[in-house]
Amino acid sequence: MINAPENPPDIPTEQAESLRAPRALAKVIGKLHEGERVLMRQHEQKTSVLLRQSLNQIKSRTISLGELIVILEDRSFGLFMLFFALPGCIPGPPAITSVLGIPLIIFSFQIMMGHHRPWLPPFLANISLKRKYLFNMVHKARHPLKYLETLCRPRMEVVERGGIERLLGLLLLILSITLSIPLPGTNLVTSLAVAIIAIGMLEKDGFIILGGSIFGFIAEGIALTALHFDLKTIEGFYTSIFS
Repeated sequence: MINAPENPPDIPTEQAESLRAPRALAKVIGKLHEGERVLMRQHEQKTSVLLRQSLNQIKSRTISLGELIVILEDRSFGLFMLFFALPGCIPGPPAITSVLGIPLIIFSFQIMMGHHRPWLPPFLANISLKRKYLFNMVHKARHPLKYLETLCRPRMEVVERGGIERLLGLLLLILSITLSIPLPGTNLVTSLAVAIIAIGMLEKDGFIILGGSIFGFIAEGIALTALHFDLKTIEGFYTSIFS
């Protein structure tokens, strides 16, 4: 029987370094995979969960639009569009939807131009909203959101690519402009169209985006009809006064 030497010979420094390098590389790759798994878990979270988590980060009584953008920075255009469209989907002051229609216009224009990150100019970023109002808004919208989420799954991803995404931005821009105009009876359907498209963008569901776009065309038709009757009413009023 051959006994192993009590003190094995030292491994040369260069050889030892060559043995440690693969181990270090394996650790780096492991960390990268763990980061990918975290990102995948975040992406798989439903829209309603993302909204609640984002609002839970707000500690003060009010929050500016700029601070809201910082909180939601990695959540994509879809969450911003949904966040600013939700107030029009529930009963509330008409002035709120008119104010929030302005950032929707800006975000829609950025989508149409092919931008990948949202941005607001300083004079709009400083507009403040009450934290309580935002919580109530998300709370009231939770059931419709969860219902839509049960219908969503990744499909028809071609709808979000290239030129089609820019056309989607154009439609959102038209809807956002309509939303910022306080026309009686039109804010609800217009806001719903924007919200449905935004959920489709978040859930990567081209079918929901397509359905929201069709609903958006219907909403725009309703808005134009309402505008026509409003103008006719105003015209008749002034005619009766000055005739």
